[in-house]
Amino acid sequence: MPEPKNQASGRRRLLRNIVAVGAAAVGGFLLGDKTDLLPTVNAAGCTGGVNFYHCGTTTADPTQFFWNNTCYRLGIGTNNPQNPLTVGPNPCPAFNSDELLQVAKTSNAYMVVRDGKGTALLGTTCGLPFVGSQSNSDFTIRTNNSARVRVTSGGNVGIGTCSPNALLQVSGCKPNILLGDSHNSIGASVKGATVSGGGQSPICLGNSVTKCFGTVGGGYGNTASADNATVGGGNCNKASGFASTVGGGGHNQASSGCSTVGGGGHNQASGFCSTVGGGFSNAAAGLNATVGGGFSNTASGEYSTVPGGDSNTTGAANSFAAGSYANVLGPSTTPSACPPHTGAMLFSDNSNCHTFNSVGKNEFAVRAAGGFRFVTKVNACTGAPTQTTAISSSGFLGVGTATPEAPLTVVSCTSITAALIGSSQGNLIFAKSGTNGFSMYSNAANYLGFYSNDSGIQPLTMNGSGVAVGNAYKSTAPPTNGAIIEGSVGIGTSAPTQTLSVQGTAGKSCGGSTWATFSDRRWKCPDSIEPYTEGLAWVRSLPPPMRFRYAKGNGIGADPAKEHVNFVAQCLLDGVHSGMVNPIQAKVKMNDKEPTTTYAVNVSDMQFAMLNAIKEMDDSIKELAEQNQTLAEENATLKEQLAEQNQKLAGENKTLREELTNEDKAIRQEFRMLQDTVKRLAAS
Repeated sequence: MPEPKNQASGRRRLLRNIVAVGAAAVGGFLLGDKTDLLPTVNAAGCTGGVNFYHCGTTTADPTQFFWNNTCYRLGIGTNNPQNPLTVGPNPCPAFNSDELLQVAKTSNAYMVVRDGKGTALLGTTCGLPFVGSQSNSDFTIRTNNSARVRVTSGGNVGIGTCSPNALLQVSGCKPNILLGDSHNSIGASVKGATVSGGGQSPICLGNSVTKCFGTVGGGYGNTASADNATVGGGNCNKASGFASTVGGGGHNQASSGCSTVGGGGHNQASGFCSTVGGGFSNAAAGLNATVGGGFSNTASGEYSTVPGGDSNTTGAANSFAAGSYANVLGPSTTPSACPPHTGAMLFSDNSNCHTFNSVGKNEFAVRAAGGFRFVTKVNACTGAPTQTTAISSSGFLGVGTATPEAPLTVVSCTSITAALIGSSQGNLIFAKSGTNGFSMYSNAANYLGFYSNDSGIQPLTMNGSGVAVGNAYKSTAPPTNGAIIEGSVGIGTSAPTQTLSVQGTAGKSCGGSTWATFSDRRWKCPDSIEPYTEGLAWVRSLPPPMRFRYAKGNGIGADPAKEHVNFVAQCLLDGVHSGMVNPIQAKVKMNDKEPTTTYAVNVSDMQFAMLNAIKEMDDSIKELAEQNQTLAEENATLKEQLAEQNQKLAGENKTLREELTNEDKAIRQEFRMLQDTVKRLAAS
């Protein structure tokens, strides 16, 4: 049926009769345009050429449009089609008869599908085949007309999701990931599982996940057989406890909930939340038990720890064993009448592989057959020890020496004098240098005495009832639960002038810095109790504190070289802060004959006033915070109103643009109509 006369004149018309004449027109085609139904058109041309009818003539170019009438193939841009449809000048032979279409070119070749919004692209560039989108839009792979894989315009890849938020996102009701060897597997009803790779085909040792959310990272022969279980890699490892983990290694097993084996070989974590870090043939069987590594270690007590070494055992709760063959006895190894040795800590050397057993609860035991030594200071240049505490193989304790000469020897020099070593009065020796030092002794009467310089001077004596200080009291029994002191006592001063001289703060403090005061309500007159109201204003009106030193020869014996900070008492006698000043009778100068009225400052009132001041400032802070909150809310309201106005203006702007666009279209249409009218008038 011919197209209506009023259709575009350039479109092709149906031909009523097409007659190919001449031997050269065998298998030819004729395509026409411009005219309506033509009664007869004769086509003549080359064999296989497709003729075009245009303006009363027919032409054919088999190199651009070719029909193989023998094989029924059409070539566009080639006269050697290899498929039912071949496009391009350099086609290759078809791989098989099922190929229907070939697009071929010596350089880059593309096949494009567009719908006006997106562009799908299939082709090769620089010898690299590709498929994707040419426009700034996502690319999808479908099965059963449903999107299965999506590559976003930004490069994210989603499997089971149309909006991936990462470079690779796998989603769905069963987002399992199975990679690696063909023997790797994930159970049929499992979801959220991952086998990242690995597996070994020749011996059929694949990795497997049999429970939900399990993971095997790689290696071979590994199994995650509990929910949330993980095997990182290695070989023949098993994570069979809920949320258990085997990091790697070989033949390791985490069989209890939240248990972990970091690596190594033939290790087992069978206690809940137990851990084996590595090593070989280690076991953590207790709740939260830990074996760090080493060989053949066992932590079977709850919360017990073996950091490493070999053949160590912690059989009791909260115990610790380190070194070699340290053994904390547990319920199965202690005598029936003895409880497990909970809390015991053992450190053991390797003494001919003999077991070092615990003997009680909460003990700290060390087996060191070669002696025990602490180095607390070294030479900065050579690194040689300069300060040492040691226990010799004879059981002597030396502080400051690695070779103690007595059951307890304390030294702070390089040698110990013979006089002090040979002292008949010393059971314990403390030496400085030369003959400077002292020794300590005890006797059957429960006396503990100190002798200075091995000279018979005894400055300190203690017995079961009290303390005596001074050589005059060396033969005097001190008072029960008391002390007697020869001479004057100075606190904070090296030259006490009274029996007790105190330089600085003195007294038993309550809370760390002030005297304790008697403040029980029952001691107080009820009518006198009233609030103390001095606060911030009172504190602000205080005179400034002063930095000063006491005068030389002052009457209180204060050190004139030291600097102090305090108020000047006379500045506080203002009727407001006078309560901070206490008058006392004392000498102004040390050589004064009689004491006079002087003043001391008591800061007790100031402490309570400052407390009230802090409360006042806190109330002000709260009020400011409330005002700030109100301003923030008002600001948020203004922002919302501004956003609404912006949105309204945007809508009005859009409407105005649409109206202008429509008017522009109408003007353009009228202009084209005017052009057509002018052309017709010019033609007539």
